[in-house]
Amino acid sequence: MKLNKSIISNALFGALMLLGGASFTACTETNDWDVDPAYDRLFHSSKVSVSAGEDQAEVTFKKMPNAEYYVIEISTDTLFDEVETTEHSIYYGDKEDARITTSPYTMTGLEGSTKYYFRIKSCATTGKGSTWKYLDDTESNYSFTTKAEQIISEVVPGSNKVVVSFTAGKTITKAQVVKDDEVVSEKDVTADEVAAGTLTIGGLQAKTSYTVQLLNGENVRGKMKFKTTEAYPEGYEVITVADGDNVRTLLQNAATDKVVVVFPQGMDFTALGEDGKTSTIKVPENIKSVYFWGAAGDSKPSVTFKGISFESSQMDVLRFYNLNLKYGDPGDGYVMNQSGTFTLNSLEMEKCNVQKIRGIFRFQSIVNSTVGAIKIKDCVLTNIGSYGVVNTKDQKTLTLGSVSITNTTLNTISSVLTNTSQPNFSLTLDHCTIWNCVPSGKPYFDLQKQTGVTVACTNSLIGAYYDFKDATQTVKGSSLKDIDATGTVYTSDFNWNSGYEIGSQISETSAQLWANPATDGGDFTVQNTTYKNLGDPRWIPAE
Repeated sequence: MKLNKSIISNALFGALMLLGGASFTACTETNDWDVDPAYDRLFHSSKVSVSAGEDQAEVTFKKMPNAEYYVIEISTDTLFDEVETTEHSIYYGDKEDARITTSPYTMTGLEGSTKYYFRIKSCATTGKGSTWKYLDDTESNYSFTTKAEQIISEVVPGSNKVVVSFTAGKTITKAQVVKDDEVVSEKDVTADEVAAGTLTIGGLQAKTSYTVQLLNGENVRGKMKFKTTEAYPEGYEVITVADGDNVRTLLQNAATDKVVVVFPQGMDFTALGEDGKTSTIKVPENIKSVYFWGAAGDSKPSVTFKGISFESSQMDVLRFYNLNLKYGDPGDGYVMNQSGTFTLNSLEMEKCNVQKIRGIFRFQSIVNSTVGAIKIKDCVLTNIGSYGVVNTKDQKTLTLGSVSITNTTLNTISSVLTNTSQPNFSLTLDHCTIWNCVPSGKPYFDLQKQTGVTVACTNSLIGAYYDFKDATQTVKGSSLKDIDATGTVYTSDFNWNSGYEIGSQISETSAQLWANPATDGGDFTVQNTTYKNLGDPRWIPAE
């Protein structure tokens, strides 16, 4: 039988009225069942995230109704509901005077490269707080990991030790020096060293590359690479220069005749005469061997002077090491300016930057003297005046053994590179970068037509000559035509006198071969990898 639509409608309306009446009655009457007190608490945050840095992490969370503050717990141990606390737990916001009331919140005092388990709960001064809320990221096992930490600010290497400076107060238990993934030296760090933010590790080898790392337990809090310096020569007295010292007086008072004169890193020393003007440092007669030594560090020490000369007739070694040397004007001053009668076995300069001075090594008014060897290595010579690099011109009674210039940059020299009047010696340049040196019409190596002299200029890069104007200008290699120039090339804006060439010409100009040779100080980074193994190695581009 088919039901009438109006009947069905009336029936449904009546049923709905009855249900409505029943609902109204339930809202107005008191519940007659008990509430479980276990659920009578605040809600925890539904959204929580952590963004970690090196020693801190930012927590972002959703604030909940009726929550007055929040408590965060982190631990290097795992955290779960049944765990109330761990011995490695750190709490934030649990103290009344440091409660967490806003989001985001930054947790401080963390360690780098460390995994922390995390949880947060809502709290109020009355009633029960919420249950713990854990991170939603199950892939990290409800944890976050801080970034690698770097608390080391500086390392100052010596020949057999390294001084490490770091953020004072950071907890460190051990310091290690590593080479090729092997710990070669380590020490326990004291509370005094932590408070001072500095420590020293010894037992290292000279001129060796290492990595130092500071640890708290197994956790690395910082690491930095360094290279130890050359060792002081054995049997030498070490004298450290202080501001205002007279170097000659220091040497006169030395206990031995062999001395290393050390200029501390970052020092800017000026040798002053009695008139208060920049003067020559005179090495007294009691000294037979002397090293002028720049201490290692980020800031190479500087010495402003008019030069060095010595009074002894028997000098073994005169050496300049790891220094910025200058006069301030290419019209005067020399690194060494020597006269008289003497024997000098070895004159050396290594890892030095020399600028704005008339010449590097000059000999004048010589009487029956001998220089065994002149060695320049790993140096940068910039804006050198009319006496060039080595000048022994007209010193007919000077006997010279050898001159070598290696791994060195020669930038802007207004004269010949070497000017010598001695027969039977060897002159070698190897892996040098040379630009804006020697004016047109002059030779690179002025040998004064002496016999028995051998010259080699190998594996070097030569660019435009001094005060270059046009391609009609030319420069001589030397008075010798037979020069070993293996591996040496010169740029297209450079021309030798016919028959006096050194090396072979390339298509690049100086500006094309190097990054920016004309900039202040010169940037000679090689732009064409074809020549990456030529010239001063310091300019070889990183691969």
